[in-house]
Amino acid sequence: MKKPNHIANLTNILHYAFYDLFQSIWKFINKRQSRFKLFTS
Repeated sequence: MKKPNHIANLTNILHYAFYDLFQSIWKFINKRQSRFKLFTS
């Protein structure tokens, strides 16, 4: 038998949620990089 489907679905949901969050933060940082320059030093 395969693993329960809902566990795999939950893992995928969490993975994509964190990925989208990371992408949003990364875009925000890149927009503000000329002002902050905290992450380039």
